[in-house]
Parts: sequence; C-alpha cells; structure tokens
Amino acid sequence: MYRAIIQSIDSNYQVTVRIPFYDYAEDSLGSTTNSKLYKASICTMPGCKPAYVVGDIVYVDFENNDLSKPVVLGVLYREGSLSSLDISCQSMTSEISTTLSSDTTIGNITKDEIKSLSRVSDNIQYQIATLQEMLKQLMDSEE
Repeated sequence: MYRAIIQSIDSNYQVTVRIPFYDYAEDSLGSTTNSKLYKASICTMPGCKPAYVVGDIVYVDFENNDLSKPVVLGVLYREGSLSSLDISCQSMTSEISTTLSSDTTIGNITKDEIKSLSRVSDNIQYQIATLQEMLKQLMDSEE
C-alpha cells in the first residue's frame, strides 16, 4: 500500500493520482508528467459517493499488482480539512446484531434516533412484503 496525492478528479469514482514513490514529487527532477499519471478507481461502499478534492492524500494499492491500475483504498485524515471526509451515502445497512456505543452519532442524528430509524425500516419492509403478497394474490385470481 502506498500514499498518493490526488492530481485531478476524473469522475465520482475515478481520480488521477501521483504516487511519490514511483512518480516522484511534481516539481522534482525525473518526475512523471501529469499527462502520464495513472487513473485510479475509488474503492467505496455501495451507495456512497466520496467527495475527494485535488491535493487529498490517499492510500492506494494495485489491481493484480499492476502499477498501471491503482485503486484508492482510503483517505488520510488531515486535521482541519473535512473535505476528504465529506461522503454522501444513498443507503447504508448494518447487521441486526450491531451494537452502538452511547455516544454514536451520524451527523446530528443520535443513537436513539438511529434505533428508531431501524424500527421504521422494519415496518416499511413488512408493508412492502404485505403489498407484494396482495399483488400476487390479485394476479393469481385474474388467471
């Protein structure tokens, strides 16, 4: 695993990275030109879109040990810079057995509010299952 610096944002899930170990610092003798740097895929949880910015320091590894196929595995947290930690998630699931500490929060949402969301989710799943069963019965009766 190597540290890299994001040189450009190419899409929501791909960035161009400079890996100083291989590409040297941008202004040093023998450094790789920006046009020859490799594009890295971003490894993230399903439904989440990381919001990296140019200059963020990330950790990369290589698909099949191929240096031309870097994959961003994570970001190095920098004190005072929250841009690297700005991640939006469309959905997120956890195992039923997950135990939350008493000080757990997600943004401004407290542990108790997270628990109530879980109950709402269970109720919605039950309602969907009930509607699916009713629809199936209707379709069977029409045949």
